[in-house]
Amino acid sequence: RYPFMSKQDYQIRAVNTDFQFRQKGLSFILLNEIMKFSSDFADRYWYVSYSENRPSLALARKLGFTEEGTGYKKKYSMFPFLSKYIISKKEK
Repeated sequence: RYPFMSKQDYQIRAVNTDFQFRQKGLSFILLNEIMKFSSDFADRYWYVSYSENRPSLALARKLGFTEEGTGYKKKYSMFPFLSKYIISKKEK
């Protein structure tokens, strides 16, 4: 869970599909069903992906997600436990 998320927010990331099952819509079906099932107790869903992962971004758009912004992890070399995530909101 990222620091900017509330306790009722859910995060989707690292969606992996075996090569032989790709391009069949299975990830969409599975995530769509999970989101429908959990919608009664989830305030918001966050879909986190690398910007260069085009298949992942296409899946997010198909699920109805929109880009809220970009982020990166700011690391402190002497104190890595103080690392934090910086999110910059997308200008509308």
